Amino acid sequence: MANNQYEKLKYKEFLRLILEHKSRIYGYILRLIPNRAVADDLMQETTLVMWEKFHQFEKGTNFPAWGIQIARFKVLQYRAATKNSPIRFNQDVFNSLASPIESDHYQENQKVQALENCLRKLSKRDHKLIQLRYAEKQKIKNIAINLGWSSGMTYKLMAKIHYILKECIEKRLSISRAVE
Repeated sequence: MANNQYEKLKYKEFLRLILEHKSRIYGYILRLIPNRAVADDLMQETTLVMWEKFHQFEKGTNFPAWGIQIARFKVLQYRAATKNSPIRFNQDVFNSLASPIESDHYQENQKVQALENCLRKLSKRDHKLIQLRYAEKQKIKNIAINLGWSSGMTYKLMAKIHYILKECIEKRLSISRAVE
């Protein structure tokens, strides 16, 4: 029974992640294979491989980047199987289309890391407000009521926290670009 429960949880988590990120992965495939019918088939194959290998996915890492890597292999397999097709990108065009996606994921990962670092620097009060607003998805009005503050004060404080986070993230990203 415990194994069955684990499988249900695993399936729900996979389903949540694939539904959340499917359009991004499909967009990547479609960018490389501009034939919708073929792209649809490759997306199905990619999803199947992702499900089969979901036990290898590390929770908390970048699910769409993982899916895009699997999609890339599926596209490469397709290209190898259809190498004599009259309608086909040459390897240079293929690489130029594929590489910006990878750099986008690298930049996105840097932004996420910067945000995580900046969140750790917030005061306990500010961190709690961010937690209530975004992790618990509470409305500003409800946060204000629960903390005994005015809505106006809470909005101003959230704006200040957003500004602090924005400045911190920009500073961290500029430092990381300078190091590269």
